[in-house]
Amino acid sequence: MGGQQYAGCWDLPIGPARPGEPSGSAVVRVLQKQIGVRVEPPEEPFAHLQGQQFRVDIYLVDRRIGRPSNRAAHELDGLAWFTPEEVTGLRLADPRLPGLLQAGIDQPR
Repeated sequence: MGGQQYAGCWDLPIGPARPGEPSGSAVVRVLQKQIGVRVEPPEEPFAHLQGQQFRVDIYLVDRRIGRPSNRAAHELDGLAWFTPEEVTGLRLADPRLPGLLQAGIDQPR
């Protein structure tokens, strides 16, 4: 679940890239910090969320090492897995998330 700015909303694990850090490397760091899983650096984002003052690169990560747990309780209210059908009924940080998640599911591997 999102932190203070999006209290009561569900979101993907998210965090900014450090200056000069490729966004794929930021994915590795953020997933380790927030939910305690290790992943290989993803190559290319499969989608983007664009706002007036931000751009979020979205990566498909389908292999991980470690069991996910909320390691950033000061930032995240909770951690859960949802089916695509369940996501559509949630209060989300961005209403475009269901479509992006479905695009990730439909993406060839």
